[in-house]
Amino acid sequence: MHRDTHMQNQAAVWAEGVARRLSFLQAAMAEESADVRETKLGDEISKALQAVAENMRPLHLDALAERFPTWQMATVSFDRSKASPQTAGELASALCALSAGLSQDHRAAIAEQLFVAGLAKETGEGIDSATLSEIKSRLKVPPTEKIDAQRLGRLFASLAETACTLDQLTWNIWRSLAPRSNIRREQMMPELKALIRRSLVGEEEVSSAQVGHQLEKTRQLIASLLASLDAVGHEFAESFQAQCSPESIRQMVRADGKAGIFDNSDARAWQRYSERFAAYTASTIETNIREHLVRHAEELARGENR
Repeated sequence: MHRDTHMQNQAAVWAEGVARRLSFLQAAMAEESADVRETKLGDEISKALQAVAENMRPLHLDALAERFPTWQMATVSFDRSKASPQTAGELASALCALSAGLSQDHRAAIAEQLFVAGLAKETGEGIDSATLSEIKSRLKVPPTEKIDAQRLGRLFASLAETACTLDQLTWNIWRSLAPRSNIRREQMMPELKALIRRSLVGEEEVSSAQVGHQLEKTRQLIASLLASLDAVGHEFAESFQAQCSPESIRQMVRADGKAGIFDNSDARAWQRYSERFAAYTASTIETNIREHLVRHAEELARGENR
């Protein structure tokens, strides 16, 4: 019973992580066709299942299906009749699949067993003291606290995935909003995921400073777009009020002068209002808002309106 509960918990942890990735992927593919989205989502699930032992995959997929009850899981193939893993590689995959739900003490005990058997190397933290000090400083971790290197690695993987998804989504949206803007990603700069990968494997031409530069550009663009929303709404409201408020209409009617002794100023005011309001079509409103949003965002991104 305890083992079944543990396996279910481990499957739930796996499903939660996959569900987050699928949600980000779905948002990034909003403009794609249904067939393309289904294929890419299926590929993402299949890739995630590669780290799961085959006899554990039905349980993991059931946990994922609970989070997306209307999805079809037919795009992912697995054999439910597969026997328990027998080869060393299958046993290793099963152990890795179970490890996420283990306590720290249990993980340490298993690591010790693997080390005694000669299947694991004794390693240190693998992070130099200067880097650890910088991490502690940025996150306000007390100097006396120890950072868990394994948790740091898993956390980095999640944050990197989120950053890469936001980077691609943000620049795609900006390209759609402002195709002629000179604020854009450098043409010779690879996408963020490729940049991070090349930096991590130690390519000399890709430094952490370059990754930081790309992240900062994306951060500035996101911040500029969000900060512009309030100003855009305010400007549009002022523009509409200036054109269609009762006072502005009355001023126009007075400026026109009276047409004669039987002049009906209310009727002329309604005519003026109708003419002005007719100019506010869905298309013109959308264009107006886009132009204001792009202008404000560009000013903020260049530091002209801070």
